[in-house]
Amino acid sequence: MEFEIRVLQNHNGKGFHFTDPYLYTLALLGLDGPFTQQQLLDIFNLFGDVHEKSWSKKVVKMKDLHFLEQKNVNIRKRDGMLFNFVNITNEGMDFLKETNFVQNNAIIRNASRSDHTIGIRQVLVDVLKVIAENKELGGKYVTDQSIFSIRKQDMKEKPKHVLKEYQDDYLGQSEPIQIFKRTEEEIKEAITYCVTSINPYKTNLIKGLIPDWIFTLKSNLFYIEIDSGKQSFARKGSLDAEEFEEENEGEVKQTTIKDKVEKYIKLAEKYKNNKHHVVFVLIDDSITTRKHFGNRTARIRNLKDNIGELLQKNAPKNLQVSVISLERAKDFFKT
Repeated sequence: MEFEIRVLQNHNGKGFHFTDPYLYTLALLGLDGPFTQQQLLDIFNLFGDVHEKSWSKKVVKMKDLHFLEQKNVNIRKRDGMLFNFVNITNEGMDFLKETNFVQNNAIIRNASRSDHTIGIRQVLVDVLKVIAENKELGGKYVTDQSIFSIRKQDMKEKPKHVLKEYQDDYLGQSEPIQIFKRTEEEIKEAITYCVTSINPYKTNLIKGLIPDWIFTLKSNLFYIEIDSGKQSFARKGSLDAEEFEEENEGEVKQTTIKDKVEKYIKLAEKYKNNKHHVVFVLIDDSITTRKHFGNRTARIRNLKDNIGELLQKNAPKNLQVSVISLERAKDFFKT
């Protein structure tokens, strides 16, 4: 263990001891959350090792610090399933800023809680697992000027640095925490060879195109589009058309899968030196957000046929579009 930050709540030493795995997990929650409690446990186990029951207790303790909040959400009320969503609080984000792990201008992401959110975060978890298992990817994940070294650590190992952070000034003098400060040169170097997350709302692609998630690897750009079966290929003005709100304009737009693919074609033509990978990920029964999502084989086949026909006419060589089920996401990105 490199460090231990003891966040203390009283004179008796009550609080929480943040070793590397806990802080990395909290930071990922702040930069990429919210996650379900199970997804957050899967992330933690990339850095350390903890059982499910013990993890539930740890989450409660971090809630006692007011660093986390939980909300049970019944996704799809009819035949739905209860999910325990975990999100970071402003106090938790302030703590991360004090450690210099995140930038001072970092803000908490949209706290949407839906099957769509679960799908996006599950793809992220799967990509992190691939990084952990594949040494050729450098063992690191870069996001919002932070570098995560993804390697499992011995939870019993004595930390090299122990620092104290008091929640109230009258309890004592907190020690300055500067051990996570990253230089601009370190970030630039890591981006050249590591998987790097990009906030789609902060990226100027093509007007009206906002992927669910973007990440890069060297000259490759990956655009993740989560599909829950509600969006049609070409028909607008219906419940099947997806609605989204442009962050800066506050204007609600409607789009279809065909619209998206056509915009990705323009994007690939605009940035010819990059390889563009668009991945439509269909939510399936691997996450039971309702009784049955049903067999997605027919929708996958139909989307592949329709998208393939569109690409055959117009697609540049530096664009690849894939359609997969969520269950296959990890194997897909591993390949």
